Amino acid sequence: EGALKIVVSERLGLTLRAFGARPNPVLTNATLSAELDRAGESLDWTVGIYDLNGRLLSEQTGQCADCPATLDVGTWNSRTSTGQPLPNGLYLLKLRVRLATDGSVANGSGRLLLTK
Repeated sequence: EGALKIVVSERLGLTLRAFGARPNPVLTNATLSAELDRAGESLDWTVGIYDLNGRLLSEQTGQCADCPATLDVGTWNSRTSTGQPLPNGLYLLKLRVRLATDGSVANGSGRLLLTK
């Protein structure tokens, strides 16, 4: 025997208003932040940093309950996930945020310039 949970909401989807890194250009470390159209929701996310050939260099996941509309979704230390330092250059950011209550998804992308 199981239970069926139905969530009814008058809110439409989830919208990503802004996504980026600060500082940008990056010297050594950056904070990755997102601004959403909602606050007080439970979210989970995945953020990736890619080279210009589309190769995934670094990936982070996170979640929060009762999230603010603007939240930090990760940090980047100018290295790959395995700790290898990266050369100066342009990198791509991709973010996927999912709303826990109804599964709504918002995607965002951006650029990151590394100048050590």
